[in-house]
Amino acid sequence: MKHGIKYKSSLNPALCLVPLLFFVFFGIFLNVTTSLLIGLVISIIMTFADKYNNKKDSQPMLMLSITLSLIISFVLSLFTHKLQYLILEVFLLIQTVFIVFNKKSVIKLICKNDNRMQNNSLKNYIYEFFNFSHRFIVYLAIYVVASFIYINRALPSEYESSLAVIGYFRLGMYAFLFINENIRIYLITKKLETETWLPIVDNNLNVIGKVAKSISLETKKRFLHPRLRVMVFYKGRLLLKPIESVTLEKNKYDSPLYCDVNYGEQLPKALIKLLDKYDLASERASFITKYHYENESIKRIIFLYIVHIKDEKVFKDHSAYKTKFWTEKEIRNNINKNILGDFIEQEYELLDSIIYPSIKIMNEDGFDNNTWPNCIGEDITGNDSGISLEN
Repeated sequence: MKHGIKYKSSLNPALCLVPLLFFVFFGIFLNVTTSLLIGLVISIIMTFADKYNNKKDSQPMLMLSITLSLIISFVLSLFTHKLQYLILEVFLLIQTVFIVFNKKSVIKLICKNDNRMQNNSLKNYIYEFFNFSHRFIVYLAIYVVASFIYINRALPSEYESSLAVIGYFRLGMYAFLFINENIRIYLITKKLETETWLPIVDNNLNVIGKVAKSISLETKKRFLHPRLRVMVFYKGRLLLKPIESVTLEKNKYDSPLYCDVNYGEQLPKALIKLLDKYDLASERASFITKYHYENESIKRIIFLYIVHIKDEKVFKDHSAYKTKFWTEKEIRNNINKNILGDFIEQEYELLDSIIYPSIKIMNEDGFDNNTWPNCIGEDITGNDSGISLEN
């Protein structure tokens, strides 16, 4: 199942540049005090509008910083026009640097309490807020240094024309940053619309959030996700194949039937989808156990199932999938020899103590595929019960 996501407008920090764009644009045609007043009014309106529409999702930290800088600059402009081309940006630079260097305190202020960090919109806002703040600092620093050098090298007779040049440069800088950030957010949004989402669960299988699969892979074992694994048996032999996953040990042998459960999926439906991928949807599956698995790349709660097939032809072409049915002796002889994957190594005790003895008992009594689920585990194929992995 795929879940798209749309960024709320308030989650785009680049929108805080709107008051600055108004200020700089009108500053080309009007005096500094009037243009600052226009920018300040726009900033106040946007701040209250954001707080009214998104009381529970975000706090417009950067917008408040810009509003404060506009107020200070406006008050100073009533008394002096010295360094009028730098005052606003200097205050913005100081405040933004302070915010970034006090990241933990700012996050606490935004979130109010730890439970609010489970809000995905809030997480997105915080991430984008600091991401944008770092770039904003670079732009401001470049402007302050470049403008100061340029204006001090200009002749007294060129001062007014130099201010005009700086005004256009300032407008171009803010416009470029605004457009660039909006394009970036748009591209991220389009990507997330087709992203696969995984549920984030705790050790008790309570769903506490969701995360894009690509992000989960990048952050490695930061998040705990549920995963289905199916052991396929034929006449007591276990189906294995060389591992090709980037998160597991390559070229070691493991069961080819496994998948992460997507956000919003029920376990039985996810299991049927997995079986159908290998033309095994008509077979009966039995739940064996669940256990915790962790390596350098992933962290998973494993739900282990078994399927016994009467005819190995039920499975797809072995040569195409590089699969092989391994006997109990072959598996036992290759344990701890760097041939079998971590999952099989962890599951061997279960295989040796429960599954293989059960298979022998059934073979002695005359194996019947229909009685398999009643002998071990619980048949869930076609059963719509099970936990739903969404919050």
